[in-house]
Amino acid sequence: MRHSVFNNKTARTQVNMLICLLCLMLGIALSPSVMAQPSCNPLGSDTQGMSVDDDADGLIEICTIAGLNAIRHQLDGKGYTATDGGTKVTSGCPTNDCKGYELISNLDFKGYSYPDSTARWQPIGETTTSRFASTFEGNNHTIDNLEIDRSSGDRIGLFGITADNARIANIGLLNVDVTGDGSVGGLVGESGDGTIITNSYATGTVRGSGDVGGLVGLNGGTITDSYATGAITGSDNRVGGLVGQGDSGTITNSYATGTVKGKFSVGGLVGESGDDTIITNSYATGDVDGSSAVGGLVGWSDSTIANSYATGDIDSQATAGGLVGQNNRGTITNSYATGDVTRKRIEAGGDTYGGLVGTNRGTITNSYATGDVDGWTYRQVGGLSGWNGGTITNSYATGNVSGGSQVGGLVGASTNQDITNSYWNKETSMQTSSAGSNASAGLTTAQLQSPTAPNATNPNRYTNWNTNDWDFGT
Repeated sequence: MRHSVFNNKTARTQVNMLICLLCLMLGIALSPSVMAQPSCNPLGSDTQGMSVDDDADGLIEICTIAGLNAIRHQLDGKGYTATDGGTKVTSGCPTNDCKGYELISNLDFKGYSYPDSTARWQPIGETTTSRFASTFEGNNHTIDNLEIDRSSGDRIGLFGITADNARIANIGLLNVDVTGDGSVGGLVGESGDGTIITNSYATGTVRGSGDVGGLVGLNGGTITDSYATGAITGSDNRVGGLVGQGDSGTITNSYATGTVKGKFSVGGLVGESGDDTIITNSYATGDVDGSSAVGGLVGWSDSTIANSYATGDIDSQATAGGLVGQNNRGTITNSYATGDVTRKRIEAGGDTYGGLVGTNRGTITNSYATGDVDGWTYRQVGGLSGWNGGTITNSYATGNVSGGSQVGGLVGASTNQDITNSYWNKETSMQTSSAGSNASAGLTTAQLQSPTAPNATNPNRYTNWNTNDWDFGT
């Protein structure tokens, strides 16, 4: 199977190294004027006449926590306002009108005296009528040791809620310790439908009740080239390593690596993704623990998932899959899972466990699963899908499969016969049968690894498997 490889940090490092080598070979160096950063007033007063946009790019320079904190007083970014109700300063802004903020140095909250010593940081933009509505450009700087302790608060993160026109780019949050109730994320609690988050990340711990994510709690916008690491915990539903709930929007070239724990709709990347969500070229590697609708990538999906994968192990009491727990009306294409799926040894709960998908009511194409599936004494257990009511095409499973009843090498139980050109390894799965149509078959390892060899019962086994999607080797 062909997969895209994305590692922007590596690419940037290689480019920078090449530039440095060229400079050394040519005997030149970057001039101070090229490397210079704009100056930054500490921005702690309403002093008229000071330049808040030293380089006249329309972005107000931020170099202190006080300056960062002041953003809440001018959410549209059209000027700098130091205090609530204070004077807006626009000196240096193009035609006296700025459009946002830019960080020009790293910030560290260690040792910082928060105005609220108990709740710690107050999110920037906290209500639907006071959203962050401009640009925040991080310039690849970092903000370290951010702490928020607002267990009864919603829309919790560095930014609480962002407007449709907001843009957050090139910022890293290190060692966050964030606690909230609903819509909780390291960077943003709730992002608006048109919000753009790009090349940004958060590391550390995020806790909440529902809609809890390592980077964004509730996402409606676009997330690209971003990631989150660290432990993510939700006491309720819709908990994900990167995003708790993808209400709409897109997630592209992004990943999460931390462990994720919640109840219903729990995923390594996204807890729950809605009809208008598209996830492409993304992955998750952390283990995922939940009660139901638990997946290595997405817990509950009504969305489009393409060119993505998950490698973490799954523990659940019901409806779990290596990639997606419940593929409700979603589409899964060119994707895979390698983690093991295990039914918890708890009597309470239910059925349906699959190497790729627990329950499939949608479409699965050109995808596979290699992890073991252990349904304990429960039913509807399959190497690819535990229960199928949708379509499965050009897909396979190789993991060991075990359970109480309705156990199959590819599918445990099926109410839909629309399974085409899909196979399971009957040697490694220890299963000789599968639910579904006759267009699926159990094959030996040798048969699976020899796709061009004639076969008396199925001479054209991989005829409709497109070589643009699958790499058959030589």
